[in-house]
Amino acid sequence: MKRAGILIIHGMGNQEPNFARDFIKELRKRLGAEADELAIEPCWWADILQQSQEDIWRRLKANNEMSWNEIRHFMISNFSDPPQYLSGYFRTGQPIYREIHERVREKLAVLEEHLDDPSAPLMILAHSLGCTIISNYMWDAQRPAPDARTPFQRTETLWSLFTYGCNIPLFVPPTRPIECISIPWASAPARIKPTAHWTNVFAPSDVLGFPLATLFDDLHGTRITDTAMNAGPWPISRTPFAHTEYENDEAFLSQATLEIRQMLQLPPA
Repeated sequence: MKRAGILIIHGMGNQEPNFARDFIKELRKRLGAEADELAIEPCWWADILQQSQEDIWRRLKANNEMSWNEIRHFMISNFSDPPQYLSGYFRTGQPIYREIHERVREKLAVLEEHLDDPSAPLMILAHSLGCTIISNYMWDAQRPAPDARTPFQRTETLWSLFTYGCNIPLFVPPTRPIECISIPWASAPARIKPTAHWTNVFAPSDVLGFPLATLFDDLHGTRITDTAMNAGPWPISRTPFAHTEYENDEAFLSQATLEIRQMLQLPPA
């Protein structure tokens, strides 16, 4: 059984089921023996959208004269993720939005099974559109409604939300005030609440990654720390392609490892 849990959520694009394999391997190597105290679970949701996107592409290219087809295919496979996620269209009897959120809940439930205490601290690492997904998931969980999820599955024990390449500013509603999710939860365990926080890493050249601390009109007590770093090797780190390089960057990996170690230093339940 493990003392703390980590959930990793990917961003848009045709991600593979093992999308986090190398990232997890690197984190475990840096943590050494401390990694044995962690349950780590990747949240793969790309398959929910990808089959439809490939079908759309097959229909579009059939008997149609188009140029730049590789780029067109890339656009269908990547940039259609946000509108499909937020569209409200139904599949299997529920909106796609809810179906992706159910995948998040399932992965949190898997984590919970490996923890030695249901109030164990949780850290969520989310990239790109994954940041919007987990923020929406938490927003919904924090609204009063019938809910069969456990406190851990509702993220009530969240100690660190660690986002990178975050594009939440692209999806805020056109109304005011702009409200933030609450970190910590009002119901967070006493050992988690004083230091629970949101770390947001962004590369200045990443046009899909933004700072967040000045975005919200109402933070609901959330502590957001924006950290700018040039992700990836030069010269990629000075271009928009930095968006794909965070998990390969030394400074980013050091920051993530540091926060994981700080989580493991929390007092026991």
